[in-house]
Amino acid sequence: MEDDVVFLFQLGVVRDAVTAPAHLLTLAHLKELAVKFVHEKIPDNGLNRLSDRILLFRHDYCSPNVLQLINSASDVTDETLVEIVLTASPFVCDDEQPAPAPRPHALSVHSYKAPTFCDFCGEMLFGLVRQGLKCEGCGLNYHKRCAVKVPSNCTSPVVAGGGGGRGGELAARVGGRRVHAQPRLARRLAGKEARAPRHRQQ
Repeated sequence: MEDDVVFLFQLGVVRDAVTAPAHLLTLAHLKELAVKFVHEKIPDNGLNRLSDRILLFRHDYCSPNVLQLINSASDVTDETLVEIVLTASPFVCDDEQPAPAPRPHALSVHSYKAPTFCDFCGEMLFGLVRQGLKCEGCGLNYHKRCAVKVPSNCTSPVVAGGGGGRGGELAARVGGRRVHAQPRLARRLAGKEARAPRHRQQ
């Protein structure tokens, strides 16, 4: 067992020892072991392209920055604590198509037929009609009050009509037409439609 390296993987509060042959230990092999570790410890993780999302750091308590990115397999020796960090989106290698860049959501007022929850705050969207805003690109749902706080993280391809191209703006459908406006104005316009006067019957 002299040619084996025994180190620790840690993912959040989950920690376990891993043994690997020293002569096979490369960055690619470390990532494979990390993917296997994640699948064993969190089997229903729901993440796709896991090997592209993993970053490996070693704990170095003598450094002001405790987590040091592992650039070489030689950074991992016996009793090294290796922290597995999962990124929000997969990294793209040179030979792959890049993942779509996040852009502002293309929000339009929507009437839901079933109970629906806000993807920002997690609370239910209330009302009979026009309960909230739905992104035409990714399909996420939001309260009108939450729409101004939503980050520009729509990862769908560009929506027909150019809904997501303007930085810092929201697209809202008001009165049957698409309106691009700064968040405060978009919220005000969406609110006016909800408060539109109804025809009185006399």
